Amino acid sequence: VFVNTRLAETFEEQGVKADHQELARRAEDYEPGTAPRGVLMVSMGVDVQGDRIEARVWGYGRGEESWLISRHIFYGDPNLEEGTDGSPWTDLTKLRRTTILHQSGTQLLPEVCCIDSGYLSNAVYNYCRAHAHERVLAVDGLPGNRPALGKPKAMDITWRGKTSPRSVKLWPVGDSTVKHLLHGRMRITQPGPGYVHVPQAYRDTDEFEQMTCERLVTKYVKGHARLEWHKPAGKRNEAGDCQKYAYAGACYLGIQTMREHAWHQREQRIAPRELDLF
Repeated sequence: VFVNTRLAETFEEQGVKADHQELARRAEDYEPGTAPRGVLMVSMGVDVQGDRIEARVWGYGRGEESWLISRHIFYGDPNLEEGTDGSPWTDLTKLRRTTILHQSGTQLLPEVCCIDSGYLSNAVYNYCRAHAHERVLAVDGLPGNRPALGKPKAMDITWRGKTSPRSVKLWPVGDSTVKHLLHGRMRITQPGPGYVHVPQAYRDTDEFEQMTCERLVTKYVKGHARLEWHKPAGKRNEAGDCQKYAYAGACYLGIQTMREHAWHQREQRIAPRELDLF
């Protein structure tokens, strides 16, 4: 109130957050749509808006080091079924099936795609139900102290009120848990475990600002302090949401419990090292 009424300035609540300018400063020279050598796992996070679908492809390696591979915005009405004119779902399917060139020369595909169902839920369920065999998951970010990816719940019921055997599943994502994790990692300044790599090609976009726009602030509820993630008014955070859901997809693939043997197997399949025969 003091800032608004006495100083006649716009109040912006400060809090703990990653710095988009620092992300831009250390952006790297790799081509969007390609996977650097350290990438051994690929997932996709998708956010649904009223007039478009936004998707981000992320790669992961040992120590949960991550690389932003590409960003995509498909305009159109998400209420339109896939295959009809103006449906962005058609573009999303094409993207999921488009190979990614790994630095080793191997062609990769996203292994899992997590789509936020918090908005236009029915349209998301319909798409996920049709593509469940391709590991397309409906997810929902939930507050509180939750695991990054929880146990799914069947959403479809029969006319008898029982769960349908082919029901779409809704996977809960620990919203605060993943945001704490990712914002902390975006503040890591040296490549290695947890480090977040981003390409120079997105410096002139608002990608890095969207990834870091939310901030951790203290809210008081009935006199008790509580930390909450807050998005400033007028700011966009689709990139951050897609990053969050892509990480949930990596958790679905087992990244949190993956040991060196499993990473080595992936490396042998994706980027085998040349043997020194001499």
